[in-house]
Amino acid sequence: MPSDNDTINKAAAKGARIQGGYMDDIMQMQYQQKNAVLIPGFGRHAIIFNKDNLVYKEKTYYYSNLTSVFYHSEKMSVNFIPVLYSFYAGLRFGKEKIDFTFTTPFYIGAKKKEAVFFKLVTLLGEYIMPLLISNSIKDIFENGKSVSVGNIIFTKDGYSKKKLFGGTDSVLWSEQVYLPVPHEGYIYVYKDKKGKAKVFKMLRMNTPNAVLLPELVQRAYNRFHNIGG
Repeated sequence: MPSDNDTINKAAAKGARIQGGYMDDIMQMQYQQKNAVLIPGFGRHAIIFNKDNLVYKEKTYYYSNLTSVFYHSEKMSVNFIPVLYSFYAGLRFGKEKIDFTFTTPFYIGAKKKEAVFFKLVTLLGEYIMPLLISNSIKDIFENGKSVSVGNIIFTKDGYSKKKLFGGTDSVLWSEQVYLPVPHEGYIYVYKDKKGKAKVFKMLRMNTPNAVLLPELVQRAYNRFHNIGG
């Protein structure tokens, strides 16, 4: 006999539309599961995060094919008054992709959709981002490959970018390194200049894998210096 969770997963995976009654109850139960998020919008589909894969709109995506992630939110203002709150997120599995977009008037339903977005980001941080970071660290330090995030290139020696008028600007792991910081839709990457952090590069948070940078830089620095085993 199928369990309650089996019934919930099947209903959500099929992207059943909420039409009241029993299906409302099923989708609400799904929404309350720790490993799932009910995405707002027409049809309202749940994304379910499992150990080795995720399910969305009746399709299974395996983490072994995962290549990138992004998420960000934007607030639109008119005459300095917030009027619209928009949320975006996306995953890439090779050529396959999943994109989420939902908006709300700033003062109508904003808190509920913000909570949904935060839960989605939390689950991305639990199931998706650690895997992408670990794969990048392995490629850099064990496979001798370079990893690109936007136009920043990471290697076993540090990270670099091409200068506007030729040449390369770089930060070495052997130098003073500052952690990237997210701020107002951008990830700020820094370089040491006379003992102070100066902006090395700004990447929009919708750049594939830009949201990985704070942890990626920390992990790469630790690996280079053999910190933490």
